[in-house]
Amino acid sequence: MKKTIEVIQKELTSIRTGHAAPSLIEHLKVDYAGTILPLNQLASITAPQANLLVVQPWDKNSMSSIEKAIQKSDWD
Repeated sequence: MKKTIEVIQKELTSIRTGHAAPSLIEHLKVDYAGTILPLNQLASITAPQANLLVVQPWDKNSMSSIEKAIQKSDWD
């Protein structure tokens, strides 16, 4: 039962509520240097305002890979 609650809590963090939250994009898969990594392992993600997410890559060379992953994500 504890595992089920953990999964549900994780899923609820990605619900769109009208406010920007880092959890909305932190698990996007990024193809970086031939390895698929979650975005939160390549960059810090913050929400300084309710309608703004800031992604700051730790390695500037990963910028194009992160940009592609965000553009390819499903945001319909």
